[in-house]
Amino acid sequence: MEHWQNIGALLGSGRSGSTWLGTILSSHPDVSYRFEPFTRLRTQSEAQRFTIERVLGRQDPPVSYDDIEALISIADPELVKPPFLPPSVPRSVAKWGVWSAAKTTGRGAKVLAKATGGVRPWLIFKDVDVEASIPALLKNDIPVLFLIRDPRAVVASRLKGQETGVMPAHRQKIVRDIAARRAPDLLLDLEDELEDMSPAAVEALLWRIDGDEALASLAGHDRAAVCHYDELIADPFAGAEMALAHFGLDMHADVERFIEATISGPSLRTRVEHGEIGIKPYFSVFRDPGESANKWRKQLSHTQITEIEHVLEGSRAWASGRSRNLWH
Repeated sequence: MEHWQNIGALLGSGRSGSTWLGTILSSHPDVSYRFEPFTRLRTQSEAQRFTIERVLGRQDPPVSYDDIEALISIADPELVKPPFLPPSVPRSVAKWGVWSAAKTTGRGAKVLAKATGGVRPWLIFKDVDVEASIPALLKNDIPVLFLIRDPRAVVASRLKGQETGVMPAHRQKIVRDIAARRAPDLLLDLEDELEDMSPAAVEALLWRIDGDEALASLAGHDRAAVCHYDELIADPFAGAEMALAHFGLDMHADVERFIEATISGPSLRTRVEHGEIGIKPYFSVFRDPGESANKWRKQLSHTQITEIEHVLEGSRAWASGRSRNLWH
C-alpha cells in the first residue's frame, strides 16, 4: 500500500457545512480527500467495522496511525465522489463515469483512485457525528479541525431534510440512550422534559451533546482547532486559508478558483463542470452560502427557536459562538 505523508481530519455535526469546507480543502493540489469514511464504512467488511469501533474508543486494542490510514485510504466510491477537479467538462464527466461505474458494480477502486488523484502529501477526510473519534485521532498526532455552525441553522436544515426524506431521523429515537452514554448530567437536568420535547428541541439537544463533547476533547491540544461556519461564510477565502494552515498548507490558486465557483450560487453548468451530476441539490456544495446561513430565520417558528435556545442554556458549544458575537 502506498503511504501518505500526513493525515488530517475535518469533523463536525451533520449539516454544519463540513461537506463544503471539505471540498474546498480537496481542491488543493496537495490533498487527497475522503468523504465520511467512519460513517460510510460501517456497513462494509467486519475488519473495517472493527477498526471504526477502535477509532471511536469502543473496542481494544487502541487504534494506530497505520490502522486509520488503511481504513480511509481506499478509493471506495462512497468515499471518493463528486465534485471533481480540475473543472474541465470532459475530464469531470469522465471521472464521474468512472465513479458511477465503480459505485454501481462495486469494482474499480484502483481506477477510481488513479482518476481522482492518487497519493498526495496530505490525505484529509471529513466525517460527521463522530466526536468520539477525536481522542484517538489526536493521540495518533492527526490534526483535527472541528467545524461548528449556528445550532438553529443546523436544526432547521436537518428538519427540512427529514421532511423531504433525504436526512435520517433515527438519532431522535435514541436520544435518551445517547445522552445517558455521553452526557449523563445533562440527561439528569432534562429528564422531566425529554418525553415532551419537539423534534426541533431534540435535534438541538443532539447538537449540544456533539458540540460539547468535541470542544472538551479538543481543549488544550496544539493539533486541534475550531472553525465557525458563520465566520467562514463571511470571508470564505480567509476561512479556507486558516483551515489549510491548520494542515500545514498554503493557499493555492486552485482553491481560490474553486471557492469562486461554489459561492456563485447553484448553476447546472457549474455543477456539470465539476462532475456533480446526479447529486441532490440538498447536498450540493454550489450555493449562495450567505443565503443558506439565514434560511433558518424563515424555516423555524418563534416557538421552535425558543425551544432550541432553552435546550442550549449552559452549553459550551453554544457559548463558543455567542462569545464571538455570532448566533444572535
